[in-house]
Amino acid sequence: ERRETAIERALHYKKLAEKLQQKYSFSKYNAWLRRRGILKRVKHFHRKARNIIEDWAKKVSREIAELAKRHHYAIAREDLTGLIEKLRELPGDHKVALLILSYRKLSFWIDWQCEKLGVPIIPVEPEHTSSICPNCSSRLRENGYRRLKCPRCGLEEDRDRIAVLNIEKRALEQLEPISGGPLTAPTAPQMTDVFRTDAGNRTALSGRGGGQTDDKFEEILEAIYAEAKRKSRENGNYELFATACLEIGSYYIENDYKKAEKFLYEVYELRGILDEKRAKKLLNSIANLGLLYCKLRRFDMAKVAYEKARNMVEELGVEDSTFKELEKMLRNF
Repeated sequence: ERRETAIERALHYKKLAEKLQQKYSFSKYNAWLRRRGILKRVKHFHRKARNIIEDWAKKVSREIAELAKRHHYAIAREDLTGLIEKLRELPGDHKVALLILSYRKLSFWIDWQCEKLGVPIIPVEPEHTSSICPNCSSRLRENGYRRLKCPRCGLEEDRDRIAVLNIEKRALEQLEPISGGPLTAPTAPQMTDVFRTDAGNRTALSGRGGGQTDDKFEEILEAIYAEAKRKSRENGNYELFATACLEIGSYYIENDYKKAEKFLYEVYELRGILDEKRAKKLLNSIANLGLLYCKLRRFDMAKVAYEKARNMVEELGVEDSTFKELEKMLRNF
């Protein structure tokens, strides 16, 4: 019998919340809604959905990192920066399912666990991973439901398998040859494990139903921030601290714009030590923050974000679609 996935369980609670919101969205229900606590129920369903995803992301990322550590593997994953923008083009059901998946959380926790355990992690470009042949780089053709075939070399595989092979190939191309066999000793700072267990596999921070509350999740983020800052002060290398601020700030854009501003502007002051890929991500995140301020009609704050993003565009010599959208929106006001 097929078991319900974490995504499906989270989607169930998300839909329950949306049904309640739609049912009691009319003005005649407003007083009754407040009196009967419907809003509290709606928030409970949304929180339940988030907790399921957060718990799933935390557990899966830890299992992946520990498996890689045990077998001396590196981890390759697609760099999905900008996925949220692309979701706008998808049908409603797919959009909701992928949004609550919150790939940023999963990506963040995989990076965090790998950093902690000293496991190499290799982000690769996601373009065409499911459409070109991993053997000869020819364009693949559909050959049945979710199956692709190469007209040149004859390779035939499932679409997901094709993507895995292409990701592996691109990651191996980025790796420098490692002499002496398996991976060398970890060089990443060994941070304090915030998932310290009390009994069995249950974590001390697990909440009811196997998930964490939003407050607990934010406590973990603050612990990561504090630990990265302490480590950076000890060894004088602020690259890890800047990376932590960037990932935490990018996460908060969807949850708490004030905290997003705090972390993103802090890493902005350290942008000179970021590599090009992280610098572009910071630019995109600050531009997204500016768009959010525009939607909130906080144009003074949007202009601050715009100026920072514009500085980065000039420094990096790149174009960013989100920045252009922010520039256009501010011009209209």
